[in-house]
Amino acid sequence: MNRFPLLRVGLALVLHCVVHLQAQPDPFAHQATIVTTTGKVYRGWLDGYRDDRVRLRIAADRGEAIYQFAPDEIRSLVFPDADRAEEVMTPAESITDDHVLAILEEVWAGRAAYLPALDRANRGPLLAYAEGLLKAGRPMEAIARARRMSGLDLDESETERMATVLLLGYEAAGLHEEAAILAENWCRKHRPSGPSVIGWAVLVRQGLRDQNWESVLWLGLHPVAFGCDAGAIGLDHCYAAVISASLETDDAATAVTLFNEMQERGIEWPEGEPLFAETLRLIETALRPETPPEEPALDEEPVGPPIPDPWLTLEAVRRVLAQPGS
Repeated sequence: MNRFPLLRVGLALVLHCVVHLQAQPDPFAHQATIVTTTGKVYRGWLDGYRDDRVRLRIAADRGEAIYQFAPDEIRSLVFPDADRAEEVMTPAESITDDHVLAILEEVWAGRAAYLPALDRANRGPLLAYAEGLLKAGRPMEAIARARRMSGLDLDESETERMATVLLLGYEAAGLHEEAAILAENWCRKHRPSGPSVIGWAVLVRQGLRDQNWESVLWLGLHPVAFGCDAGAIGLDHCYAAVISASLETDDAATAVTLFNEMQERGIEWPEGEPLFAETLRLIETALRPETPPEEPALDEEPVGPPIPDPWLTLEAVRRVLAQPGS
C-alpha cells in the first residue's frame, strides 16, 4: 500500500507546472502592434487576414479577445519581425547574400497573408526579396513574388521595380517570348529618354538572339539617339547591342563612333553578357596596339607592355575584321 499517495500527486503537479512554465514563451514577445487612424494602440498576436480584415488576438482577463481591422482603419502595422527586416535591408548589390535572402524569406512568410493591408514600409522587404531572388539566379521564384506584389495597390516606383523583375525574370528563365511581350508593353508606357530603358534592352538582346540586326539597330538607337542620361538602366546594353549589330552588318564606322561615345560619356561595357562576348573580343583586339619592331632596351628605361589607347579607330577595327576567323 502506498503510504504517500497525496505527496506523489503533489510532486507530479509541481513538476508539470514547472515544465509548463518553462515551455511558455514570453507573453510580450513576438507581438504585433496596430495603431489605428484614431490613434488607438493594440498589441497582440496576428491571427490572419479574413473578410478583408486583419485579425489580432489580444490577451483579456478571462482568455483572449479577437479584434478586426480594415486596412483603411490602420495607420501602422508593426510586425514582430520588423527589427530583423530593417537590419537586412541592404543596398541592392548585396541583397543576394544567402543569409539576407533567408531572413527575407522568413519576412515574406510572416507577411504574405496580409499583403492587402501592408503600407509602403512593410512592403519594402518583400520587394527587395523578389529582386534578391532574381539576382541570386532564381528567376521563377522572383516572378512568382513579383506577380503577387504587382496585384497590390503599389506606388509608381514600386510598380516600376516589380515590372523590371518580371521583365528580367522571364528573360532569365528562358521565356523569351513572354519577356518580349512585356518589354513591348513597357516601351509603350515609357520614354526612351527616361531613367530606365530596360524594355529596349530586353528587346535588343532578343534581336541579337534572333540575329535580327535591323531590329537591334532600330530599337537600340532609340535610347541612344534620344539622349537619355548616361546612368539610365539598360543603356549600356543598348549601346553594346547596336555596336554588335553594326559590326555584323559591316558598318564598322558606326560601331567605332558609338564605342568612343560610350567612353566619352563614362558608360562601361556591360559585363557577363554572353551575347556581347564576341564583340568585346573584337574591340579588345582592335584596342591592342600593334607590336612595334623590337629595339634594344636601354638599361635605364623601364620595360613593360604598352599602355592601350582607350579610343577605338576605324582602321583598327577594319584590320581586326579582316583577320581570318573574325
